[in-house]
Amino acid sequence: MPTLNQLRTRLRPWRLPVAFVLALVLLIGWMLSRGKEVELRSATRQAIAQTLIATGRVETPAQVQLGLPVAGIVETLAAKEGSIVKQGELLIALRADEARASLAAAEAAVVEARARLRQVEQVAGPVSSQQQRQAEENLRVAQREYERVEAMIAQGFVSPSRRDDARRILQNAEAALAAARSQAAANLPAGSEMAAAASRLVQAEANLRAARARMANHELRAPADGTVLSREVNVGDITQAGRVLMRFAAGGTLRIVTQMDEKHLARLKPGVAGKAVADAYPGQPFDVVIDYVAPGVDAQRGTVEVKFSVPQPPAFLRPDMTVSVEIVVARKDSAVVLPLDAIHAAESESPWVLRVRDGRAERVAVTLGVRGMGAAEIAKGIDAGELVVTASEPTQPGERVRGKAPRKAGLQGAPGMTR
Repeated sequence: MPTLNQLRTRLRPWRLPVAFVLALVLLIGWMLSRGKEVELRSATRQAIAQTLIATGRVETPAQVQLGLPVAGIVETLAAKEGSIVKQGELLIALRADEARASLAAAEAAVVEARARLRQVEQVAGPVSSQQQRQAEENLRVAQREYERVEAMIAQGFVSPSRRDDARRILQNAEAALAAARSQAAANLPAGSEMAAAASRLVQAEANLRAARARMANHELRAPADGTVLSREVNVGDITQAGRVLMRFAAGGTLRIVTQMDEKHLARLKPGVAGKAVADAYPGQPFDVVIDYVAPGVDAQRGTVEVKFSVPQPPAFLRPDMTVSVEIVVARKDSAVVLPLDAIHAAESESPWVLRVRDGRAERVAVTLGVRGMGAAEIAKGIDAGELVVTASEPTQPGERVRGKAPRKAGLQGAPGMTR
């Protein structure tokens, strides 16, 4: 039978492994008592805003294609792409020698017709009236002479042959008075001479309008204030009637046309203000206001058309520019906020979180409110200051956990973005 010293000698090699195992068991037990190390988020009370961002394009009230109804050779190009022009400003002119000559002749005919009408009104009328008065006086003289001759014949002072001369003078005076009266009547405002002169003026003015129209057919002018988008011809080109020579954007209130997700339809109302930024000028935002929300939804894309007016469009804004629009649709100045990465099933109807209580993960249903950029309001479920396990951690409800360095909800106070 081995002695006590012999047993001690035989057991001495096992002392180290047993001690290690005991230490390992104690370490595992200590670690389990502390819980699994996980990343935590802290619910904080702060301001949060929900915004919608959409990309759209600048739209003008009307974009038209401009051309001329006649063929010809391009003689003048008075505007180029991007030119801002006023209504009636010349854009393109065709060679128009014949039309220009016809216009000059028509203008001269109008001048002549007006001069003739003035002559009838200011010269012929008064002259004919004076002539009528002179003829009346001559008739009175001839009448008295005839009566005197008749009396002298009756007294035997002159021969009866004098009666024929006096009668002839009287008849001539009567005829002259009739002619003078006819001429004076013709020169009255309702007379034939006045009517003829007025008619010639009307005809000449009509010919002038026709000549101007033919001339205008050779000139392309801006139909309204606006911008030249493109030019399709050059000087010397031969154009055909009806060919598109320019594309033109009429001026007026600029609008930005966007397509927004239909899920935001309830928040999109006329009058809602926002900010817009052109991709070409990212550092120069400008104000916009919703002025139109389409009554229907695009079933293929699940979007609704929304148009924004631009009360004070910046000078750099151009038709068809790409623009990003952001509008604030909800805001809370004080709310319990959690990062979205701490919320499970945030897009579903039953979101939940893993709240840490007494060192263990506890599943808690929450109600979400305003959603910002990377964060959401917790309207119901947890309070400010409580810790929540991030959704990326593989943690089960009831599991003991301990946190890494907790951090607050991201971008506190910054407006959120939802596309």
